[in-house]
Parts: sequence; C-alpha cells; structure tokens
Amino acid sequence: MREHFTEAVVLGTTPLGLSDRVVNLYTRDFGRLEAKVVAARKITSKLSPHLEEGNLIETRLVEKKRFIVTDAVLKKRFTKNIQVFEVLFLLKSLLPELVPDLRLWHGLIQSLQKESMDKKIFLKLLGYNAVFASCESCGSRQINYFSILDQVFLCHRCFRNMSSLKFKVISI
Repeated sequence: MREHFTEAVVLGTTPLGLSDRVVNLYTRDFGRLEAKVVAARKITSKLSPHLEEGNLIETRLVEKKRFIVTDAVLKKRFTKNIQVFEVLFLLKSLLPELVPDLRLWHGLIQSLQKESMDKKIFLKLLGYNAVFASCESCGSRQINYFSILDQVFLCHRCFRNMSSLKFKVISI
C-alpha cells in the first residue's frame, strides 16, 4: 500500500454502488486517473463538496489494487461554463490513464485561471492539430467539429448529415 499527495483537477464523477463514487482526476504527478471515493454520495460526506467538476484540489491517494481518495482539500474553485465542461469531457475521454504531461497540466491550470478554454489548444496538446486538419468525410478544410468517439474532424455539412452519436462531438 502506497500513499501519494498531489494536486488534481476534477474531470468528473460517476456513482458506484449505493454510497461510493468514482472520481476522474487529472493530476500533476500521475496524469489522468480514476479513484474510488468511499461514502462520497452520503449526505454527511466531507469530501463530496471538494470533488465537483473543474475544482483544483490537493488530494491524498492510497494505492492498493486501485487508487482510493482518502482526503481532498479544495484549493481553488473556478468559474464553470460550457467551454470548461467540454474541455474536461474531452480530456476525460481522450487521455490515457497514468501518463503525466506537464505541458497539458500547466495549460489546463492557466486556462482555468484565465477563464478562457480554447478547445483547439487542448486538441493540439493532445496531438490533434486543427490547423492541418480536414473533414474526414468530404475533405473540406473548413472544420467545425471534432468527434471524440472516432477522433476525427468534421465540417458543418457532414456533421448535420451524421445521424447518430452527436453527443460525442464538440464544436471547435
């Protein structure tokens, strides 16, 4: 059993059983990871308010078979808007687990502090540069969307013709 203390941005949470929760974090030291939070869904949980999407926290993690959050302290609560949630969803969906990237970490913190989340910058940091992209369907250089599921760029016309899975597409 190992204990780690690190800064993290909360990317999202999902319920686990009746009272637990799984929190998706982007940490400075480990990159993206999922950790179990015991009793986080109980009304008396002291950790739950700190683990809201988009918060910067200092957390203590215990590593057994999986990571478990044993303590979390809110360091900074950032203003949240649709761009923030889209970037957090993008990072949660595309980043592999346990691959730290300090450029991405600093870019995320700076963007949250400036309240300016440019999805094209994060796509570029992840290796999807929109400058060189073209629509996957028709080849148009006028791209407007990025499909997270297929990891391709789309123009407005091809996006409109796409019938399914529009919820896994973000506008850029």
